[in-house]
Amino acid sequence: MKNTNNVKKPTIFVTYNWNDASDLFILNLKSNLKGVEMKYDKVEIDCWDSITNFMNTIGQEDFVVQILSDKYLKSANCLYEVMQLMNSPNWTEKTMTVVMNDATDIYDPIKRLEYIQYWSDETEKYRNQLSSLPDSATVDVKEVLLKYEAIRDNIGKFLMIAADRSNPKVLDAVDAIKKKIKPVQKKKKKSNKNQTISAKTKSLLTSLWAKIVPLYREISTIMIIKHDPQRLEAIKQYRNEADALKTAFDVIKPQLKKDVRDKIQNFIATIKDFYDAAVWVCSLEKTSKTLQGAPLIRYTSAIMDTSSKMEQMSKFIDGYYLKFENCICGND
Repeated sequence: MKNTNNVKKPTIFVTYNWNDASDLFILNLKSNLKGVEMKYDKVEIDCWDSITNFMNTIGQEDFVVQILSDKYLKSANCLYEVMQLMNSPNWTEKTMTVVMNDATDIYDPIKRLEYIQYWSDETEKYRNQLSSLPDSATVDVKEVLLKYEAIRDNIGKFLMIAADRSNPKVLDAVDAIKKKIKPVQKKKKKSNKNQTISAKTKSLLTSLWAKIVPLYREISTIMIIKHDPQRLEAIKQYRNEADALKTAFDVIKPQLKKDVRDKIQNFIATIKDFYDAAVWVCSLEKTSKTLQGAPLIRYTSAIMDTSSKMEQMSKFIDGYYLKFENCICGND
């Protein structure tokens, strides 16, 4: 008799703003979807859990259902999730957008400008508030400003992509979501046949994965916030953890197939290179604040060059993240 308990259910991250229409849609979706794992804040976040940590997982799920409302498009938390999603590989392929009735203005290019203006105003308002306070009291909250700036700079692109899609009507959206997920459910059942990985190796890989996940999430944050000298010590700590990954992997390496071993080895090496570059850029940025003239130009050029390489490494890491997860789940 086949054991179906080990079949991995497709996962769906639902991103939405708390309001009556979106809440009702989620209840309808939940009652109609079977054999899937729906993840949204009201069921995933316990008392005193980190909201940001949960939001950072949006790019890791098989699918994303994005319920756009006017409140959603004016919410910093909701759009932070969008920024995280846009940093994940093939995000448009796994994202299903539902446009609520009060957000249909996104289809009008002129109306989309109003959302860009809204976030431009909000960013400036926050910046002015910060400038009136002493620097020593605002070191941590400056990260909020950087997030606002990321939203301001990217919301136009996001809205253009959302408006260009053939989004179903709200009343038809649940059936459309079910249809998109159904083939993946069948595919996942078939892929569960050949699991030759030993229990010991599986345990070691899972332990390695637990070390990689926080490093991967921090990369997304660094790419949004860029090179902030204030975060240099924290990034150095992450770099040390990236160095430790190689030692942990060397224990597992002899027990893996060559193709799997090579994938993971390249993945870990690139993570380490990314953090080396991040530390270097933050150090350059810190030093550049004391320079002028030609030395400043040289440092600025080095910062831009290294930042460009970090962007390329980030995309490579994104591409291998899901492949590495498959190696752990199925050793394929």
